[in-house]
Amino acid sequence: MQQTVEIFECDERQLANLISELLRALDFDQAERILANALSRTPSKLTDACLQLRLDTIAFSGWDRIFAEFVKLQRKGKNITAIGVDISGHDGDGDDPALELSFYDDSEFPFSVSTREEILAACPAYSPPWTGCFIDLTGDLQIAGLSKLHLLLRGYPNRYQIPSGPVAKLSNDDRAFKLAEWWMYLRFHQALYRDINDAGLPKGMPVVLCEHDYGPWFGNVLIIQKMGKDSSLANEIINADTARYKAEYAKITSEAVHDFREHRSFALSMRAANSIGKMGPLLELNEARDALRFSISDINIEIPTWQLNDAEFEDLLDRYQLARDPEYRRSQNESWAYPVAGSKSIAQNGFGRKGLSDTTHISSLAQGQVRQFEESEPQTRRFGSWQGIKLYLLLIIGLPVLFGLKDCAAGALGL
Repeated sequence: MQQTVEIFECDERQLANLISELLRALDFDQAERILANALSRTPSKLTDACLQLRLDTIAFSGWDRIFAEFVKLQRKGKNITAIGVDISGHDGDGDDPALELSFYDDSEFPFSVSTREEILAACPAYSPPWTGCFIDLTGDLQIAGLSKLHLLLRGYPNRYQIPSGPVAKLSNDDRAFKLAEWWMYLRFHQALYRDINDAGLPKGMPVVLCEHDYGPWFGNVLIIQKMGKDSSLANEIINADTARYKAEYAKITSEAVHDFREHRSFALSMRAANSIGKMGPLLELNEARDALRFSISDINIEIPTWQLNDAEFEDLLDRYQLARDPEYRRSQNESWAYPVAGSKSIAQNGFGRKGLSDTTHISSLAQGQVRQFEESEPQTRRFGSWQGIKLYLLLIIGLPVLFGLKDCAAGALGL
């Protein structure tokens, strides 16, 4: 009863300190006794969800993929000295809490030469020195069994308006909410400590636990010494991922080639029907999209594709598919310029080594296209403000595509 009275007299900060100290000491049994005692005197749906949540119904998954990611980073020369696991307040794929697993080296904190006590000493601050300084971040680690409590916590209507002061002075529901947040953290600690010791890690290292926009802040450290599985399964996962990335990358290339053909055919049909003036804005947008796609592969095309003859166009597509080939991109570090400004003949001008390095060049390229388009077809000078709108769309839509395709390329190359 002394412990129950003590926790009821705590304010929010004191409650956090009390339970955090027990979790840091890995005294999960004592933390459970204190919280369960307090919850049993606080009738609520949240109380029922907490007390019905058994540890043996909670499980982590994804350790094989974490091991594979570790191996892949090691092959890149990364020296991983710690892993971070955060319970996240940001939505995941299902009804359980999302987890964020981070890989760290010693660049911001000397994990490899620090004791558990030294790492813990850096945790009380809201932002430890390694915050955000991960080598890589993955959502492959998942947890199951916490969905009922998680959904009640996230859906609690008064979660941001609970007054400060002693827990005992709160309403039953508000008090249960504060206690349930720490019950969630307790079960998270217990299940992770059990499962990670069972699965093991690629090498002995600290595992830093934290929360990311979930509830009251906490920081803890587990030292895991058990070695996990060998690298054979990791190799299988890495090879399967690489094959999948290559297939996705090839599909993107095929779809782009299809779009290039469709856009050129549409422009030629409009020109034959003398309707380019009416369809000018759509044609211009297609040209800008094509220019951006070519530029992502370092091909600088400065005239619309419909101004090329069939042989020149097919040669351009061949160059595009070559530039998109992962093995070619691995072996080459150069850019194709095709064709040079004002040229309508590949035979006369050939290929340059011009390259396309930044978004300013992309914008100027689109402007150059419009200028040449207008000069070659006077009836198309009806764009008005559409050019500005097009360039805006080019940047806000094109840049995410640019970075997304480069990520996909890295996956295809096994980087």
